[in-house]
Amino acid sequence: MEKDWAPKAIPDDAEPHSKEKINELVYNGSLEKSICYLSDMDDEDNQMEHEYIVVSADQRERLAMSVERLCLEIEPESRKTMMETEDFGVSALQDLSRHLHSKLHGSVSQHIRTPVQ
Repeated sequence: MEKDWAPKAIPDDAEPHSKEKINELVYNGSLEKSICYLSDMDDEDNQMEHEYIVVSADQRERLAMSVERLCLEIEPESRKTMMETEDFGVSALQDLSRHLHSKLHGSVSQHIRTPVQ
């Protein structure tokens, strides 16, 4: 059975893991090379994922150490101010949330009471 298509030439600047590179391997009938190539891509992806996890863990550890150091350095008066500010922020968010819910409830109630014409 003849193929009605011809493999396209791969540009020299094609990305190493580009569709063109994979198609070249498949079109040229090199199934073993294709499988090895895809396996290498998987290995590289796994390596990158591992590096990402390691970097994230390092960043998390540095952040925890910085926060701990800051907590030890904060004066009692500053800590009190920080806690009051946090409480004020929580209270403001709760008020906004209640206001939003009451507006939504009022809007829904108004639509329910309005007769359809």
